[in-house]
Amino acid sequence: MERYIVVDNVCGWPKLTLMDDGSINLDVHNRPYHGSYDGSAECWKSIDGGKMFEKIGVSGAGSMEEGPFIDKACGVAHNGDYIVAVEKRTENDAYIFRSTDGGKTFTETGKLAVEGVKPIPYGKILRLGEKTLVMSYWYVIDKEKKTTAKGVREEHIRISRDDGFTWEEDYLIDEGINETALWFFDDSEGIAVGRADELVEGNQRRGDAGNGNRLYRTTDGGKTWQFEGCLLGHQMIPVDLLKLSDGSLLMTFGFRFANMGGVMACISKDKGETWSDPNILVHYSGNDGGYPSTVQLSDGTLVTAYYSDGNDYHTRYHVGVIRWKTEELIEAGWVDRPAKFYYGTDKEYIFDRRMNG
Repeated sequence: MERYIVVDNVCGWPKLTLMDDGSINLDVHNRPYHGSYDGSAECWKSIDGGKMFEKIGVSGAGSMEEGPFIDKACGVAHNGDYIVAVEKRTENDAYIFRSTDGGKTFTETGKLAVEGVKPIPYGKILRLGEKTLVMSYWYVIDKEKKTTAKGVREEHIRISRDDGFTWEEDYLIDEGINETALWFFDDSEGIAVGRADELVEGNQRRGDAGNGNRLYRTTDGGKTWQFEGCLLGHQMIPVDLLKLSDGSLLMTFGFRFANMGGVMACISKDKGETWSDPNILVHYSGNDGGYPSTVQLSDGTLVTAYYSDGNDYHTRYHVGVIRWKTEELIEAGWVDRPAKFYYGTDKEYIFDRRMNG
């Protein structure tokens, strides 16, 4: 595996997009802290397979007067345009920006609006058939409802039928999840893996917003979703999904344990019904990090971006990149399995929550 620090002194929350010309766009939050007062959504580009990135443009330009641009979803339209949907912290709408020159310049083409709440785009913007694009987003629906400490979250998908110029169709995935990764195998069948909300039982907290993930499946193009079960364990969040050239499905995700943080990967060969044991791609000693995003190059190389607030050799926020291949994963095994690791069922990791670990 090759590992690089590609953008220094940024919190990042990186989103990778493989462009039609083979270059890689990397969208980052450009300040070294969460939700800065003036942070922008910057576009960086690699033309050497993810080893080096150069800043080329800005979609959402934040300022102290107008506020920052934070979370986002990114992808490429059928006509090759680069699209960024990004939350503006000081407003209730998310802005949609479009670039016709690969990420150098952007034009605002609309907003993602939901009456009375703030929509927060997340993850990849996916291409389906013809001019159809799809993205996921979430919002808080009830700040007073005490099933969570921060309010009940609700996850939706938004669909465009005109290659991303308008986004009219909206469908609910579920309540109680956020930061959801999507993948569609065709125009009808797809899965969604959403980060489970924090739970409260009576007056006792039974976890935080890192309560693992919930998997859903659609067979009607995203109009309805069926819950299939829970994935991974406490603090193994959130995930990114990518269909590989051999037809298998890759899931990468961050982990934050008491003595270690980093990024893991596992693979499904049956469209997400079962998964291999995860392997660690990178680990670091910092308290904050993860949020991986992965693309696959034409030669099979995988490029995974993540962020971290530091490691043993670089004690600043940064965005790192791992270049690797699936052959480097150990079948049904672990690399650097950390102490105090907890992996279990829904009940075990939500209601036990490693209380005795």
